[in-house]
Amino acid sequence: MNLKAFHSSKILPGLLGLLLWAGVAQGLGFEEGGRYDPSRHNRFLAGTFPQAPVPNSTFILAAYEDQLRGAGWQTSRPKKKVALISPQHFLTANHLRATESITFLDASGTLQTFAVTKVTRISGDIAIGTLEIPVPEELGIRPFPVASVHGGGPEGRGIFYVGNSPSGPVAFCVGRTGFDKSYNGIANLDSELVANKNFRDRVIGVTGDSGSPSFFISEGELLLLGHHYTPRQDFVLGFQAAAVNAHLAASGYTLELRDAPEGCGDGAVEGAAAALAFVGWRQIRKGKRCDPKKANNTESRC
Repeated sequence: MNLKAFHSSKILPGLLGLLLWAGVAQGLGFEEGGRYDPSRHNRFLAGTFPQAPVPNSTFILAAYEDQLRGAGWQTSRPKKKVALISPQHFLTANHLRATESITFLDASGTLQTFAVTKVTRISGDIAIGTLEIPVPEELGIRPFPVASVHGGGPEGRGIFYVGNSPSGPVAFCVGRTGFDKSYNGIANLDSELVANKNFRDRVIGVTGDSGSPSFFISEGELLLLGHHYTPRQDFVLGFQAAAVNAHLAASGYTLELRDAPEGCGDGAVEGAAAALAFVGWRQIRKGKRCDPKKANNTESRC
């Protein structure tokens, strides 16, 4: 089946979602020239995750390891990743059970595990898990700021997509795709939007990735977009911010929402380059899709 041809269908998302969360231990699918490289795509050194994770200095997001401490995993199923959104709450998919526990790597390199006491469905496949106790601040494990969706928000941007290793032992793996457009709170993803210079990072979600988070970079920090639903779709947390905040309020918390300018690439373009990227994105939205393989394609498809 050509999943890409059906990614905007109103009929198949539920079926494709089942494919993503099925129990088969697969991982990210590299496509459109993407090639898996453990030294580049794994957050931790080979053979260290999940028993004694050691951060990988050549990982594509190594510069953001301090923030990534807020990205943990299900202790019994470490291929399933989660993102902390308050000291006591994390984003996940509906299939996680309250009998689980979540593990994080703290600032000292020590594993910290917290029992899950409740999982609450917010909307669609967006669920919020509650930890038995708040994560102590001194551990250096902080919640992620969440991308708002004002004015389209992160549409047109490059996305860092978290999943499992596509081969070999379980891993904390990250590739890239692009946020094409959204409808009904769901982002359509397209790895062809990834800049040519980053072609080797292009990925698609596959079995086992459902519920794992996606991020993009804005003003030097990672913003949480949402979590994976189908191979080319993510639920966008910002669209449910009001409902999530109503849920968090009972514990005295609220989301840290951040506005981000529209644009392509990883949010790293500035000045004239940013303006050109924005124009290019508008062309994409109008259906004037450019050749992603052209040599001058650096920060966007156009």
